[in-house]
This record gives sequence, structure tokens and C-alpha cells, in this order.
Amino acid sequence: MKNKNTLVFKLLYKKILIFFFLESANFLLFVALLGKFCVSAVFSVSLLYISELYPTTIRNTGLGTSLTISQIGSVIAPYVVELLVITNN
Repeated sequence: MKNKNTLVFKLLYKKILIFFFLESANFLLFVALLGKFCVSAVFSVSLLYISELYPTTIRNTGLGTSLTISQIGSVIAPYVVELLVITNN
């Protein structure tokens, strides 16, 4: 019964958050910046971890590929946020 109450609480909490804050452009900006921060943190940690784990040739190929994809994501991210703001208004 405890798990059912927790699940119901989580669903209601999410619905309230979506209902009140999804309309706000500031909330969308906050979520976008939080996501960008988390992606940057994960990339930095994985860069340190991978540099100790793999040999140089594999590491350079993998990191170069992931850096290229992350830069493409950085270029596209502002347009996605703007698109979300336009579609929510």
C-alpha cells in the first residue's frame, strides 16, 4: 500500500508541475540550462574516466566522435528551446 501511495503522489506532483510551470518560459529556460549543465558534467567526468580506460588510438577516435556530436547538440539546443517556447504559447 505504501508503494501505491507513493506512486499516486508522484503522479499528482508531476501533473501539478506540468500544469503550473510548463506554461512559463522561465521554467523552460531553467530546465534547458539544467539539462545543459548535466550534459556538460557527464561529458567532463566521462572524459577523465575514458582517458584512463582505453588506449590512445581508441580514445582519440571515441572522444573526437563524441565531441563532434556534443557540439552539434550545442548548436541545435537553442533552436529546440525556442521551438518549445513557440509551441507552448
